[in-house]
Amino acid sequence: MIGVFCPKEQRIPFLDSFFQERITYQPRKYINQLTGITAYGNEFYIQQGIKLAEKNNLPFYTIQQGLSCQFMNADQLFDFEYSLIIDQDMSIRNNEDSSQLNDLIHTADVKGDLLERAKEAFDYIIRDNANENGSIILVDEKKSLDIQKEAAFSKMVDMVMKSYPLNTITIISTFEGEGYLKELCQNENIRIITSAVEAEELLYQAKKVFVVESFEGFKALLLNKEVHCYGLPFYSGLGLTTDDMKSSSTKKGRTLLELFTIFFYIYEKQINPLTGMPTDLNDIIKIIEDKKRNQLVPKEKKIYCFGIQPWKRGFVRPFAKTPFNTIYFPKTVHEVHEQFDQESELLVWGHKEPEDVRELADKWNKPVMRIEDGFIRSVGLGTNVTLPWSLALDHKGIYYNPQEASELENILNSQLFTDKMLDDAREIRRKIVENQLTKYNSEPIESLHLPSEGKKVILVPGQVEDDASIRYGCTDIKTNTDLLNSVREQNPDAYIIYKPHPDIVSRNRQGEVTSDFITDACDHIEVDASIISCIEFADEIHTMTSLTGFDALLRDKTVYTYGSPFYAGWGLTYDRHKVNRRKRTLTLDELIAGALLVYPTYYDWENEIRVSCDTVVNKLIEKRNKYFENGEVKNKIKIPNRLKKVGFLLKEIIQNH
Repeated sequence: MIGVFCPKEQRIPFLDSFFQERITYQPRKYINQLTGITAYGNEFYIQQGIKLAEKNNLPFYTIQQGLSCQFMNADQLFDFEYSLIIDQDMSIRNNEDSSQLNDLIHTADVKGDLLERAKEAFDYIIRDNANENGSIILVDEKKSLDIQKEAAFSKMVDMVMKSYPLNTITIISTFEGEGYLKELCQNENIRIITSAVEAEELLYQAKKVFVVESFEGFKALLLNKEVHCYGLPFYSGLGLTTDDMKSSSTKKGRTLLELFTIFFYIYEKQINPLTGMPTDLNDIIKIIEDKKRNQLVPKEKKIYCFGIQPWKRGFVRPFAKTPFNTIYFPKTVHEVHEQFDQESELLVWGHKEPEDVRELADKWNKPVMRIEDGFIRSVGLGTNVTLPWSLALDHKGIYYNPQEASELENILNSQLFTDKMLDDAREIRRKIVENQLTKYNSEPIESLHLPSEGKKVILVPGQVEDDASIRYGCTDIKTNTDLLNSVREQNPDAYIIYKPHPDIVSRNRQGEVTSDFITDACDHIEVDASIISCIEFADEIHTMTSLTGFDALLRDKTVYTYGSPFYAGWGLTYDRHKVNRRKRTLTLDELIAGALLVYPTYYDWENEIRVSCDTVVNKLIEKRNKYFENGEVKNKIKIPNRLKKVGFLLKEIIQNH
């Protein structure tokens, strides 16, 4: 476990995926479980982290933005970092420091498949720039107490001035604080650029770039620029730069491709910006190019939410909030009319919007975004007011409504699934199946022993008949009784198990657990064992639109659908009805990748940060195992739902008013 010191508002989404280890923002509380410490944000947090690491003899890691993000030009596609530099040795800037990167440059064996894979990305990024204008660029650095560095800057400026007396010299100085070059360069032929965006453009246009130790020199190398070094950055001394200083240590010569491979494939850490799971630069390039082609919905700036009960607003905020938007919960649509504009969006829970929300959306030609529970949600029923660890926020429709296109349907129809994404999908499936995970995980896992010998066993999962998935997803068969009768009619000799919906069993929602009609149409009604126990006992699952059908697919069961759930129509199920928009034949791994890895948003309520599906699966396995101890519910004290709602409402009021 990695302990993290940083301001709460600067927590990095998916940080555990970058480290590939659990993290905590309470490092002192879990000090005995820590394997390392990191800190960032400002000097106060960094010093706290260093002191705790030294006191407990733990490695300390520095974190910087990765270079992949800067080269991909995908700021408008994603609102979080998908590449980071994590270094245990404090610095990547100086060649003389014994840094992790320098060790890799000296020792890493880069050849074969790794080099070949890196070459694909290398050819994509390292391109001759047609916009080169022959300019000379000097890169400034923040001033330090290092006298040798000041002398190096002075020498660099003198050489440039003498060698290029008639050229316009550009100084890049984009940091806060005092640098070296402003006072050294009092000349009308010199201009100073402080804008990071403008500096990036000028670097593309430059012919020669002069640095002491700046990281910009490495970026310039990757842009095929002539780089002159007056210090000892990690990329100097390899035969790639013109060096004024010689290192005291002998350095192995490297090609630019080898240095590229070491930096981006061994040193820098990257995550898939769609799933938050570890990946490499090749996948990032494919995903970004695919997103650009498919015109990803731009970031929203103002989101007005309707149909969300006040106590539930705290459930929604972490999933809808990004660094680039503001969330509002107006009482009526009338309040919004004057402020609403092209940068505004509408968000509702499911289909619970007032009529005038649709009118406002039509007026501005805006889709109504919808949010609903994800497919791996919690340990405990949603109707028992448990926090959701995953929600699906859909910009087009919602997954349970086949009457219109949804973002999930678009993902399954057109998403490029890379090999790494499919590997991740297989691993997620393995964890879910081996640990008997499902959406709510509120029922005990136990084996069924029923008199079904010699018969085909069919599981029919009950549903809440007024549920939106029935109202929007079914056409002819819309009740549990009709479904059971249809299944019995087609399978007169089968052993049919009926499993009532847990919300009906718990009396949280209206519906019948059993009736004469239900009893006549099935052989057994199961109310105690989990839905997973029932799936594992069955040969086939017949359902209207229940998520149980998806759970069954994960477990290699034959699934028949009588409505149009999100997992139907892709060639994996036997379907009573066809959804014509679903054009693609999917593998099970592709369905899992789209429905579990890409579509939902996952949130870690303990660390209060966005995480991947893998993290939530691991957390829910742990929580479910604690919830059931030796087959029994560990905590028998149940807090009334009304009291829970009051608690969440008070928290929402305190934190956001």
